[in-house]
Amino acid sequence: EAKIPYDREDRAECMERVLYICPSCRSIHMLKSKKDTIGCTKCGYSADVDEYGLFKEGSKFEDLYQWDKWQLEELISRRQSWMDNPDTTIIGLDDIKLEVVRDGLAQTMSESARLDMTAKRLTIKGEGADIDVPLEDIISFSPVLKDCTGMNIGGTFYHIRTKVPMDNKSLRMVL
Repeated sequence: EAKIPYDREDRAECMERVLYICPSCRSIHMLKSKKDTIGCTKCGYSADVDEYGLFKEGSKFEDLYQWDKWQLEELISRRQSWMDNPDTTIIGLDDIKLEVVRDGLAQTMSESARLDMTAKRLTIKGEGADIDVPLEDIISFSPVLKDCTGMNIGGTFYHIRTKVPMDNKSLRMVL
């Protein structure tokens, strides 16, 4: 089978929109890409992407599809444990910018809040932000931008802006 070169610079850029679980430490939403590398900001694991769009030798996966398939299986295998331990933090992120959307305009509630998600609740706390809601009350999560996820709670729309992009597929799997 002939390989076709992926003639592009910064081959790993934005992979964290698809890849969200570190295969080394298994942290969720700690991956960040830069140029041809995607790495974990928690444990330091990294994988380089070659000129064919495949991960170079030393990576735990050959390609994006294998990594994505593994992380989906990982989420499914961890889901029951999360349900059995509903107070365990699944996703915990600092430096969240929280905005409320009114009349189509985003207004900042907090410049630096903390987001914690368990199997039952989403909590965002910080100066100007105090959201603590059961997951069942969240009507939807939706992508807005690379660093921004939209959230609808009871008809009120919020933007969650993060330094590490949040993937809506992983959020839906937790729900």
